[in-house]
Amino acid sequence: MVAGRNVVASPSQAMLPETIDVYPLPMSALSRVCQQCGLCCSGAFVTHVQLRAGESERLISLGVTLKQRKTGGTVLPLACTALKANCCTIYSQRPRGCDLYICELGQKLEAGTVTEPDALAIVHEAQARIAAVEADLPSLERDPRGVMHRARSEGLKSGPQLLRDTEQFLYTHFHKPGA
Repeated sequence: MVAGRNVVASPSQAMLPETIDVYPLPMSALSRVCQQCGLCCSGAFVTHVQLRAGESERLISLGVTLKQRKTGGTVLPLACTALKANCCTIYSQRPRGCDLYICELGQKLEAGTVTEPDALAIVHEAQARIAAVEADLPSLERDPRGVMHRARSEGLKSGPQLLRDTEQFLYTHFHKPGA
């Protein structure tokens, strides 16, 4: 792994042990958009990820903060501590629940009904809206909960309209059907 990316030895030089030439594995449009988005990981519209057997130990070894649920089981609370600047620092080693989750925008991208540039424009608009919500929180203290979760529980200085508008935008573009 180099700089958080999967890498493999260059096929033409794989037999030469002294060679360390590497190239990144190609990423799909969905992976590229996800790695610039990070909204689900930030807790914008998902509060936690249920973990499968064996994932807790691996995530703890990667320095990811987990939470024991009162009802039993371990979850990955969101905002995820592996998220840095909207990018998952453990993307190639993320839990299966994260790997399987594809939001509405991601599904449209995979189906070809939205282009990668259009998807990124929607992502950037969502990020700007969430930044406006964060700036309007009564307290700017760091909090492990996601911005939207905090806004729902604490309210906003300007009142509820900004939160309602942002939630509607997120629901329209990112809500996973059936979720």
